[in-house]
Amino acid sequence: MKNGFISEIFETGAEARDYFMNFIKPGRTVAVAGSVTLEELDIYNSLKEKGADVSMHWLDRDYQSSMMKSHMADFFVTSANAVTEDGQILMVDYYGNRISAVTFGKKKVFFFVGRNKVVTDVNSGFNRSLIIAQPQNFKRMELESLKKNMRLDFDRQEDTNIMELTLKHGPKFQDTYVFLINEDLGY
Repeated sequence: MKNGFISEIFETGAEARDYFMNFIKPGRTVAVAGSVTLEELDIYNSLKEKGADVSMHWLDRDYQSSMMKSHMADFFVTSANAVTEDGQILMVDYYGNRISAVTFGKKKVFFFVGRNKVVTDVNSGFNRSLIIAQPQNFKRMELESLKKNMRLDFDRQEDTNIMELTLKHGPKFQDTYVFLINEDLGY
């Protein structure tokens, strides 16, 4: 356990997902953050198949209600923008739903992190987010908005980075798992 996080290392995302499913019992409430990494691992559908009461704001009809519902869930599943070599977790958020959900009130929080998100230090992590993750995520959001005939809440990529969080230690009163995966996942 590094910095109060419960860390596990997996060769593949499928191994990490299968291990995670051991925590899930039918009826367990689980909120899944909007995340390309979690989509690539098919976390949402795996939870549904296991019988969990699962919500994911990317898929639910009422976007805002779904984000609020995530605060009532027992478990929260997300990814991070970066993890430093000394064990700090970095997140960048627009709405704050991911940041607030990981910091307080859950029984368990699970981070799925691909090797492409491991960085040397905090500055490298936030630079990685700014240079690599944010442009790709902005492009994804533009395409999704066009498909749904909606307008983004912001006009420029720079506007998407309004909150940053550095978790130097696992939050008190909850188990925070970090699954490090030896594959490139997400942005």
